Amino acid sequence: MSIKIKNFGPISEAEVEIRPLTIIVGKNNLGKSYLAQLLHAYLITRLQFLRPYWHYGSTYDYSDLPSYLIFSNLNIEEVKNTLSECRSNSYSLKETVNEVVINIVHQIERRINLLFKNAIEQIFSLPIGELVNANARRSIINFKMYDNLTVRLMLKKDNSINIKTNINKKSITMQVSKFIEENNIKLNDLRKTKEIEMLMNKIFSYAIPISNGILEKTQNSLYIPAGRSGLLESYEVIQAAYNQLGTASSISRGINIPPLSGTSSQFYNIYLKMSTRPGPYQFTTFDFQNIMSGDVLFIQDPYQNGFRKIVYRHKIGSKIHQIDLRHSASMIKELAPIYFIIKNLAKKESTIIIEEPESHLHPGAQAKLLEIFIKVVKEKLNLIITTHSDILLRKLSNCIGLYKINKINSAFIDPSLIHIYLIKENSDLNIVLENVEISEYEIESLPTFDDILKELYEEEIEISEKIQVKG
Repeated sequence: MSIKIKNFGPISEAEVEIRPLTIIVGKNNLGKSYLAQLLHAYLITRLQFLRPYWHYGSTYDYSDLPSYLIFSNLNIEEVKNTLSECRSNSYSLKETVNEVVINIVHQIERRINLLFKNAIEQIFSLPIGELVNANARRSIINFKMYDNLTVRLMLKKDNSINIKTNINKKSITMQVSKFIEENNIKLNDLRKTKEIEMLMNKIFSYAIPISNGILEKTQNSLYIPAGRSGLLESYEVIQAAYNQLGTASSISRGINIPPLSGTSSQFYNIYLKMSTRPGPYQFTTFDFQNIMSGDVLFIQDPYQNGFRKIVYRHKIGSKIHQIDLRHSASMIKELAPIYFIIKNLAKKESTIIIEEPESHLHPGAQAKLLEIFIKVVKEKLNLIITTHSDILLRKLSNCIGLYKINKINSAFIDPSLIHIYLIKENSDLNIVLENVEISEYEIESLPTFDDILKELYEEEIEISEKIQVKG
């Protein structure tokens, strides 16, 4: 999956390829969050488009799934009308197939365009014009979703959005024609619903290559925003408002909740409905508890029936101590959402996007958190991370080295699973994305704070020398 960006938010130019572990590093206010949310919009669109397949799991034989389930994105009546027009015009089988391909491709394009537009508007919760670079009139974003399918977004200052999906109709028509010839399908066969569904299925599968592993890779995309500790502190307030809005009496009282950003809204929706039943990444529990020196849990509120509280439970001496999460350390509040979502909510092949996972974490805790990330990535959980932390990158570089020397350590990682991008200003003062090279041994040209530390050290020496002279 690759994305090319021009004049989006602060970013002048960027090209991103998503891998199991994708890291975007750079200074503040350069567009890391813009880029992360754009990737989230793309992943959400992809998920919603293929949701009928996703519900049936990777073992389901999609070729036999009825059209009313498999093609929630398509309208069979449109295809039947196209076939009827072809018969009225005495089209040949080849001409008829070509017309059906055009119809289905147009339906796919309309569906993807609508989903992308909704995702962009909901996730950013901003006027479209504010997503365009201040020095440009429009923003251009190109997504390559599959071999046969690309999507081009044009965002304009006048708040308009134009989305164009391109599917290689010629290639699809050739593949479908070959299938029809090999299976000796006649023109009259395309009068029956079953045969029409089969043709739709085949055209769709050529346009969207589900059989090539796409199905297994179409799980959820979850976003953990920066400032999550503040959001978490408001959990009980939002929970109360949510419950009140569910009753007719509260609506008549006119409760009004100010709008939240798309990522914050999703964050609350996740927490309000989160199951406490562990998922496939339950094995991370001990590692998280080790970092937090305790555990974070949902419990039933003893004072409000039907309400849940989040508490931090840890040991002081020989006694177990429990406090409301709101009164716990900043590190605990920052780490709790990552812990809950990875342990309880993430599924295999899901993608979790985490802004600044190092927030309020001691450097030692950051290194341990990176080890957890590596463990889950190796178990098919995709991560996209924005960060300022060179601690995370230094630790990751060491883990790449461990993979090369084959040391027995659960923290090693294959460098082919990783992409790192440095977002920075170039010589023309434009913000661009630069690929950070990764060798088989380490991260090359590692973005660090060494220059800043050197400046501080030199400043310290200079001050010390002046004090000695003055004394």
